[in-house]
Amino acid sequence: MRYNPNSHQRRSAFPPAGTRPRSETLGRTTTEQTPLWVRTFGLAGIPDARTYVRRHAGFKLGKFAYHIEGLQVRMKNESGPKGAPLAVCTITVDLARAGIVVVEQASQSPMAAFDLALDSAERSVRRTLQKIGDRKRQPKPE
Repeated sequence: MRYNPNSHQRRSAFPPAGTRPRSETLGRTTTEQTPLWVRTFGLAGIPDARTYVRRHAGFKLGKFAYHIEGLQVRMKNESGPKGAPLAVCTITVDLARAGIVVVEQASQSPMAAFDLALDSAERSVRRTLQKIGDRKRQPKPE
């Protein structure tokens, strides 16, 4: 079994971006070193959104932190002219050797949109990393 230095931090919260220097080996960082940027546009009245996002993203995506270079969470108000509430959450996960995973979900409340997007991001990151692992295990054609 391979040693994973992130095993004791799998459920830790991600830190705010810019609090720690980026690692020399991008993507090979623990949960407590992986930067997370949270941006909100036109959303007032959610004072503890940043701590909620950091804690829940760490819980769902912390197990993949060893493969993640950085995360961005963007939440914005997309309400129409008639006032129907609509919040859109976009999560961008920058994977070390597998590219970028972008997920976008909409809901009536910003936290519900974030939860939906986070579930989708977890599935997408897992699937992407499994594809990379499958490619490594396939025998080379002769």
